[in-house]
Amino acid sequence: MAEPVPGSAGVRRRLAFGAAVDSFGTGLLLSTSAVYFVAVIGFGVREVGLVMSVAGVAGLLGPVPVGRLADRLGLRRVYCGALLLRGAGYLGYAFVTDFRVFVVATCLLRMLDQSTPPLQQSLVGALAEGGERVRTMALVRSVRNTALSAGFLVAGLALAAHTRPAMMAMLIGNGLSFFVLAAVIASLPIPAPASIASAATAPGGSVPGGSAPAGTAADGSDRSDAGPALERSGPPLRHRRFVLLTVSNGLLLLHDSVLFVLLPVWIVTRTSLPAATVAGLLAVNTVLTVLLQLLFSRSERLTHRPGAVLLAAAGFLVAACAVFPAAAKLSGGWAVAGCAAAVALLTVGENLHAVAGWQLSFDLAPADRRTEYMAVFNLGLGLQNVVGPALMTSVVLGAGPGGWLLLATLFAGSALACRAAGTVRASLPVSQGGISHG
Repeated sequence: MAEPVPGSAGVRRRLAFGAAVDSFGTGLLLSTSAVYFVAVIGFGVREVGLVMSVAGVAGLLGPVPVGRLADRLGLRRVYCGALLLRGAGYLGYAFVTDFRVFVVATCLLRMLDQSTPPLQQSLVGALAEGGERVRTMALVRSVRNTALSAGFLVAGLALAAHTRPAMMAMLIGNGLSFFVLAAVIASLPIPAPASIASAATAPGGSVPGGSAPAGTAADGSDRSDAGPALERSGPPLRHRRFVLLTVSNGLLLLHDSVLFVLLPVWIVTRTSLPAATVAGLLAVNTVLTVLLQLLFSRSERLTHRPGAVLLAAAGFLVAACAVFPAAAKLSGGWAVAGCAAAVALLTVGENLHAVAGWQLSFDLAPADRRTEYMAVFNLGLGLQNVVGPALMTSVVLGAGPGGWLLLATLFAGSALACRAAGTVRASLPVSQGGISHG
């Protein structure tokens, strides 16, 4: 069988298969890990939440050095190495019973987890170009969401059994998924950096195999020497409005911690519902996200008025915070319906926020330093990973209905701050890095 070439349908199919296996394993892990270490191993809820927050800090330390290592040793070698380490780590994670080992393992695994997404983005950039790169990423995202939902549903069987072997099998399954993905990455025809560089200097500046033209990075961003143009705008950390946008957007991202940290433990400790309900609710989130992505991708209005969309997102998130505690007072099928409604509201808010937050950050970032500004903006996710788990388990869960009220207030205030930071964009002259829509 002929070896697929970069940008071919065969490469896309391999990427999609690898993404599916990876996300299926992630679904197994996210549905069961918190319940496993709290309800089966016996670690305290607050202790587990604190460890997850500490691990979030550790996760910020991984991407930059791993990226530099990939530049030196090669993308394929470092990516496969990181995946093999993740696989071995999660296999061992299933057998952890000592809390100190749990702390160390969780931090190291989070560092590896946070290091691989940039490698995946570089991989797609090396294997596809232009519109093909966009279509490839869309395919990967779609497959990931579908496989994640399948992982949630399978994990529901383990949660229903509520036995240690069943839940251990979920963690082991996640570990095995990384070995499969590593095999897929090893089989891909990734262009060597040397060949890309030499091709970029060829007449016409094009790079065979889907690589970017000279002066352009593999992800399509301009990496040429911009000279004096870079001096027209300051660094992102000196841009107070952009820093405000980054921080407030990171607080809005707490909806991720609500879904993956608070919801599973809340179902087990604050409602009469069986633990298997968690997997079904996460599946609702994933399936609805796929549908919303298809809907939002066809609507240009969402990108024209990001401030209004952001306020709408906050409205849905606040409504979810009201429905969750109300559902806890119900029983049986009504409780399941109430929780499903709350998750649906959370999901709509989450997806509206994703569209509006990115658009505001794109508009506010000066054109001549946009890549640098986007990197800083993504630190908001790190903020959520640090603050979220401990906030959910120690404050929101412990305060009962008052905790949900606090969370709703935080969502509303963060949305208003995001909107205030982003709307200054229209008043900036072009010489300060301002750009117009379109």
